[in-house]
Amino acid sequence: MCAGDEIQHLDPVVAAVMHQLTEWTCRRYHGVHRRHRTVPLRLKGLRDPSSRSGTIHLAKNLKHHGFDLDPEQLRNRAIGHGWKASDARDLRDVAEGVRSGRRYHTVGDPFGYSAIDRWREVAAEVG
Repeated sequence: MCAGDEIQHLDPVVAAVMHQLTEWTCRRYHGVHRRHRTVPLRLKGLRDPSSRSGTIHLAKNLKHHGFDLDPEQLRNRAIGHGWKASDARDLRDVAEGVRSGRRYHTVGDPFGYSAIDRWREVAAEVG
């Protein structure tokens, strides 16, 4: 499950980004060939291409707009919100890579170019 209490204070915009990433990565979905209602819904993780791509684009977007990416803080926040340890570790690795300038190959940005404006609005409402 993807829920939990905040264990560290994050910049409000970074917290809004992490909230959206958690919803994107941890949403439940049915398998393509699900035929019986008794089959449980599966959770996506960062091994899922769209989740990985979203994570990379979110980290790049934050870096581009001058937000500090603390990989350990992001990992701890993810674990505190119910992420699997392997996914939280992958998030940390992506944040470290983006922070150091590593180039990633991904599909298009699933959140769009104006996503930073939405996250700032959410942060202003909360703060």
